[in-house]
Amino acid sequence: MNDINEYQRWTKTTVVYPKSNEGEYLMSALGGEVGEFYGAASKYWRGDYDYDKFKGKVELELGDIMWTLSRIADYYGFDMSTILQSNIQKLTKRVEDNTIKGYDNAETNTRVSNETG
Repeated sequence: MNDINEYQRWTKTTVVYPKSNEGEYLMSALGGEVGEFYGAASKYWRGDYDYDKFKGKVELELGDIMWTLSRIADYYGFDMSTILQSNIQKLTKRVEDNTIKGYDNAETNTRVSNETG
């Protein structure tokens, strides 16, 4: 599946939660899924499994996070492609305005050019 909106529509077919408190449920579910992502990271950092197993867990947890984000977007009447396009526009403007700050790191190819005058 290559289309984010198609994925969003598909998530509707897997919904099993009460519609009466859908918004609240989805918000708390997002926190839970992000917590599971952090849990996988902490177990990797602790040495419970190697990097390849960690990457597999990250992929699974990111999928759960994406499912939940898609459901939240749908709940509020947004489509995912519009959200992503808005984010691209916001970040592009920040790059153009030179308001994104960070540290230059050749290893990670991180962009940093906050020039001060």
